[in-house]
Amino acid sequence: RIVELSLAPLKTLTINGSNFQNGATLLFDPPSGSNLASRTERLTFVSSSRITYQLNNDNDVGTWKVQVINPDGQSSTY
Repeated sequence: RIVELSLAPLKTLTINGSNFQNGATLLFDPPSGSNLASRTERLTFVSSSRITYQLNNDNDVGTWKVQVINPDGQSSTY
């Protein structure tokens, strides 16, 4: 489940799930165009069930997918 909260000028994207590992990365899949990798300085490992990410979506429309990739190679898409 993804929850977005306003934090001007960036927004906080909260990803809730399970089995997240410290050092996980994100891969953003926009409705059109190339995938975008997360930036380490904007990603926070909160717990094995929560990751937050600071982003500026530039008012991009459409449904984006987010893939969480653990350091051991396991991944999930939201």
